[in-house]
Amino acid sequence: MKKTWTDGQDAHKAQRIEDAFKASSVLRQRLKEICQKEMDGSYDLSKSQYDCPNWQMLQADSVGYRRALDKILRLIS
Repeated sequence: MKKTWTDGQDAHKAQRIEDAFKASSVLRQRLKEICQKEMDGSYDLSKSQYDCPNWQMLQADSVGYRRALDKILRLIS
């Protein structure tokens, strides 16, 4: 569990968060699978996206989306 989860929390609340994190392993595993599927799908570009005049913005958005999913994966691991 990343320390980010309990940063700034009092000892009681930090313990509750840690307990809940440990108890949610099945849910976290499923969320990892969903995020990974989303990341894999975000690499797929349709031909029409290449014809878009804002292709660079679409690409930047896609990279940012993958970065956010990666951060979520690191937090729940």
